[in-house]
Amino acid sequence: MDQWVRLKPVAPVTVEMHEVVPDFLFLGSARAAVAVERLRERSITHVLTVTDILPRRTREAFGPAHHLHINVDDLPGEALSTHFARAIAFIGSREGGGRILVHCTAGVSRSASVVMAYLMHAHGLTLKQAFIHVKQRRTSVRPNGGFMEQLDAFERELHGSSSITPLELINITTVYRKEWLPAITGREPEPLPAPTTRSAPPTTAAATNTEEEEAATSQG
Repeated sequence: MDQWVRLKPVAPVTVEMHEVVPDFLFLGSARAAVAVERLRERSITHVLTVTDILPRRTREAFGPAHHLHINVDDLPGEALSTHFARAIAFIGSREGGGRILVHCTAGVSRSASVVMAYLMHAHGLTLKQAFIHVKQRRTSVRPNGGFMEQLDAFERELHGSSSITPLELINITTVYRKEWLPAITGREPEPLPAPTTRSAPPTTAAATNTEEEEAATSQG
């Protein structure tokens, strides 16, 4: 029995998910993902799950055409970046028509990293800009060190350079709180640039979990 099926939201969904791209992209937790009726009320049409456990309630409610499961654990050694291309394509294909929730268990590491990768690719943001943009909207965001390194490598592939120094990368949350946040406090969040037309996002290796594997998992 999938343990997520037994989860019952104990806080309003508005707390469990936050709007990252106006009227389109939301970032949240597992509790938001299993609160299907609340998602319908918020007009969420698609869900991207970035966890090592398939949320059956969400899968059954949205179906494979509207739900993508990327099977990764929240560990620094997990090759999350091998899934960036697939995740970005799934999110991007809904822009201009639909609303999507990207979530993991807590909505702070795996899903936040995927959302940052999407913003870097689709909207041309640097990693620093993407981190600040997401952190302003969901303050609990804190990708693990391995994912930040993969995002840094992804930025170099996209833009040819890094916007965050190695020392900042290691202490990203502290740097944000002590240096970046004071610089933006009291200012309105800057609007996102319009999506850019890009080729498929770069990837260093093929993703390991296929739709066939997901189907087998959901039937097991």
